[in-house]
Amino acid sequence: MSKESIQAIKNFISSRQEIAFKRVFNNKDYTAVVDALETDDDKMREILNKTLTMNDRTFVLRHFEKDGHRRHYEYNEVYFQGLRDALGVFMFLLDENVTL
Repeated sequence: MSKESIQAIKNFISSRQEIAFKRVFNNKDYTAVVDALETDDDKMREILNKTLTMNDRTFVLRHFEKDGHRRHYEYNEVYFQGLRDALGVFMFLLDENVTL
């Protein structure tokens, strides 16, 4: 695959991600969850500060940060697998001279 083709695919992926993020950010249920998490986050930090030592707080917060990174990798891989599958079907249809 040429560099230009790879760049075109990357641009396509980026544009599709932007569209998906716009849909998510305009979703009222999503924004309600984000608002609730921000409120809970403040309360969680307050509780952690009262009950744990600084080292324990750091450990707990890093744990949840790592979990967020793990989820990012999982969702990202699922997204790209779906894209690979879709491109594979598309390429198959082109090779078979199928018209839609």
